[in-house]
Amino acid sequence: MSGALHDLCRADPVWADRYEGWTELGRGGSATVVRTHSKVAGQDIALKVFLRTAAEDWPRFQAEVQNAQALVSPCIVRTYSPFRRGSVAWIEMELVDGPDLKRELSLRDRPFAVPEALSVGAAVAHALAAAHEAGVFHRDVKPANVLLPRSRRPMAKLGDFGTSRLAGAARITHTGLLAGTPQFVAPEVVAGGSAGPAADVYGLMLCVYLMLSGNRFPFEMAEDGHVAQWLKAHTDAPVLPISVLNPSVPPPVGGLLLRGLAKDPAHRPSAAEVAAAFEGRTFEGVVVPRRSGSKRVRLVALAAGAAVVLLAGSAIFLRQSAPDGGAPTPASTPRPETSVSPIPAARETPELLPARPHRAAPAISPAAAPALRASFRGELLTLANSSPQPLLDLRIVLIDSAGVRHDAAAAEGIAAGEELHLALDDFTPPVDPAGVPTRLEVTARDPRGGRYTFPLRLR
Repeated sequence: MSGALHDLCRADPVWADRYEGWTELGRGGSATVVRTHSKVAGQDIALKVFLRTAAEDWPRFQAEVQNAQALVSPCIVRTYSPFRRGSVAWIEMELVDGPDLKRELSLRDRPFAVPEALSVGAAVAHALAAAHEAGVFHRDVKPANVLLPRSRRPMAKLGDFGTSRLAGAARITHTGLLAGTPQFVAPEVVAGGSAGPAADVYGLMLCVYLMLSGNRFPFEMAEDGHVAQWLKAHTDAPVLPISVLNPSVPPPVGGLLLRGLAKDPAHRPSAAEVAAAFEGRTFEGVVVPRRSGSKRVRLVALAAGAAVVLLAGSAIFLRQSAPDGGAPTPASTPRPETSVSPIPAARETPELLPARPHRAAPAISPAAAPALRASFRGELLTLANSSPQPLLDLRIVLIDSAGVRHDAAAAEGIAAGEELHLALDDFTPPVDPAGVPTRLEVTARDPRGGRYTFPLRLR
């Protein structure tokens, strides 16, 4: 995908005038993050590139970025300017020199020292407190969005403000889907409520828990467990006290973690209270508001037409915006749609790691299957789900003229009425662009567990 996306961006005159160089730093479910040199600022910056944005989503896109631009804190990754060219959009951002917390957790063979974990947690809490004071919620606090500057000044920066929920916000409005990363979704969001300040605190406390536990979650289940298991864990599973996994953690810290991971959002401390506690190492003064008569949040059953949007993985979920449903093409007029914010001294952005794909189960062909269409545009395979229900756990097999099978997986699936785009190099083994695949087989399941096989014609 990165080669096709790079060629598409490079062909745009605005892109060519503003940037030089392309180093992919990470790829998620909604965008690709690259490092480039800004000719305007004379320094390296980060760009978050969205391959396809629908015209009706652009005002929301701009509003989210403007909210992020208004946030001023040394603990928040700066967001500069958004651009839209045809159906491609991108955002200029600060470049941070250092890894993200997800990568750091995967590399360490022991828990963080308590003072280090609390310092990182305090920095993220300060970022959230500043955002909440301005009326902005992050809605996707997780280790991949926590950056650790090598200078340790500050100890951490929270990224993806104004961008982490762009794709999810559109889906909530138009399709009713639950947006977020299942391992870090707060119980009230799972139950259909809104993601407010307490949901951000829940994600923060999970990050601190992982640092102190040696990258182990407070629920006894595998990190790559099924989505439904994660949702049920957040709403129903008791939180394992951190002292069980790391006896060196002081009891007051463990107590604050338990309150921050409370099922009821009313029982959690605010981000400002967490920042003060972690920074001052004084936990007795933390005020935890409680509402009388509050009920425990319970998991609500997902209806037949609902699914969870995973904001990670190699496939990109995109809303159709081109009139003919084809691949995006750059607009002819070289004009950005918003003014450019000043870009200060740049820093390096860490590599973002894709989520682990799930293995698709063997397919069973029922008599009536949802409608799925496939088409090729250049080096992109597009699958369009025209049925009223989402399709999950996709396994895609391209078969070329020599009979060689090329496999790809998309555990996140395709929402109802949406498209999934795969580049030829997303397949294993990669598909030769010069060759012409002759057959396509897709297997998937619906939210109720039904399995489908789609032998599709390529057009």
